[in-house]
Amino acid sequence: MPIRKYHIAGLLSLSLLLATAPTRPAHAQTDAALDRTLANQAELLRRVKPSPKQGQIDITVVDERKQIPEEEAEGITFTLRSLVVDGAKTVPQEQLTAAWKDKLNTTISLAELYRIAREIEAIYRQEGYFSDVIVPHQDFDSGHIVIKLYEPGFDEITIESDIPNIDTRLAPYIDRLLGFAPVPVAEVERILLLMSDLGGLTIDGVATRPDAPGKGGRLHLRITRTPMAAQVGLDNFGSREIGRAELTGTIDLNDQLGLFETTTIAGVTVPNQPSELYLLQLSQDYPIGSNGLHAGYTVAYVGSKPGGALESLNVNAQTVSGTLFVRYPFIRRISHSLFGTAEVNFENSDLRIGGNHAGRDRYRWATAGLSYDQELEQGFFNLEGTWGIGLRGLGYTTSDDPLSSRPGVPDHYRFTQLNALLQHALWEGGALTLQGTLQYSPDPLPPSLQLDLGGSRYGRGFDSATAKGDSGVAVSLELNQTFNANLPHISDTSAFTFVDYGYVRNHDVGVDYRTQALGSVGVGVRARVNDNIQGQVYVSTPWKEDNDFSETGTRIMFRIAASF
Repeated sequence: MPIRKYHIAGLLSLSLLLATAPTRPAHAQTDAALDRTLANQAELLRRVKPSPKQGQIDITVVDERKQIPEEEAEGITFTLRSLVVDGAKTVPQEQLTAAWKDKLNTTISLAELYRIAREIEAIYRQEGYFSDVIVPHQDFDSGHIVIKLYEPGFDEITIESDIPNIDTRLAPYIDRLLGFAPVPVAEVERILLLMSDLGGLTIDGVATRPDAPGKGGRLHLRITRTPMAAQVGLDNFGSREIGRAELTGTIDLNDQLGLFETTTIAGVTVPNQPSELYLLQLSQDYPIGSNGLHAGYTVAYVGSKPGGALESLNVNAQTVSGTLFVRYPFIRRISHSLFGTAEVNFENSDLRIGGNHAGRDRYRWATAGLSYDQELEQGFFNLEGTWGIGLRGLGYTTSDDPLSSRPGVPDHYRFTQLNALLQHALWEGGALTLQGTLQYSPDPLPPSLQLDLGGSRYGRGFDSATAKGDSGVAVSLELNQTFNANLPHISDTSAFTFVDYGYVRNHDVGVDYRTQALGSVGVGVRARVNDNIQGQVYVSTPWKEDNDFSETGTRIMFRIAASF
């Protein structure tokens, strides 16, 4: 699932730093280092925040109707004078006549009548329903033909699973499937996908047509569960003050409470200097009822005692954040889905320099968004829109707080963000990934909600949040080509190249610059080892930077992750 942006840090203005820290000969470098330290927390939490589980299903339809072999039916001919579809209730007769109206009063074969029957079934499928069309034995020589159509439901649903009492626990879903007649394809897909969205479940289904006219079909479901999944990753995406090496661990616990919930625990630290960074995040996602509604929360704590240029200042940055959310699938199909999400967020950040309180933010905001997924013939497309507004109360930091990281932010700031992702095959083994973000805010925003450039999404040739803005645009294009490395235990090898660009603009309130543009390019390789270890390494270099203050040049970046 595309990443939902979630920031959790603030910038400290240069004037505030000078007022609270000892005088040094390199104020600008120190301020930039401090910005990187705080922004690194935002980048980390965006990477480890879990995405909502979106299950997938596999449905196979088995046709067991007995017919005269089509080769034999080709030799039986007659003049079609009229045709009636007996039993069609859901789709009007007038709509079904498209399958045969151009053949009236012409000579056709019995095999062609079979094809008309299949076209009638196809019309039902286009309208979103299963049907069972029978060509009964009759006097074909008269030319007055009757086709029998049944609108069957499911007579029987069987479940194959090792999960105790799974049939009872899934009864609200199963009962709805048994209640359909005729069977609506869209609703069957929706219900099975809602089941697969539950914590840890994987569902494969086989639908069997009725074995006799007038009887219902059968649905066999094979349901498995993944109680736990874990991943450990190592990368050098940190900054000069924190890391650069970062060790990340996540664990997903599914259905441990018997509520089909998913619990995700994540942690991040610097392996050789743990005091520079320590992050812990807990998320839980619970289904509410059986109609697809989910609710949950995320809470996180992140602390930093950076080294590098900030080590002598004894900087201590801490942030506690949380999110309450509800999510509902307005559309849930195999080929496309539309999810709606509403969130309430809080963030408490504190900064101390040399033991003195130098920064304090207490932000609360609400968001509402829609996310649309579309499977393409040779790819995938996602479009996500979010609207947000600041909330006052619950300990909210006012804009005139002397320790605010950005004085002048209004109480009810507003912002809108649009994210798009396209993945598409180009040729054999070749594919592109195009993603972009557009953000607009009529108000100055808290630093944690600004659009940032630099890091793992946009500006891979720069440190996290090298540039930030209230409004802006960012885009990244990657071309990927698979190849066979012919090495033992190595698979899914590919080479890739990327280019990215971003532009941000700030309101003239508590910022060091009004506009900034960044761009970078790079090449790299990816591979999988023994099916459960993935890695990538790439070389990146900046090609665009309006204000040359990042001190970032060509560098080699890597990430390796093992799944269990």
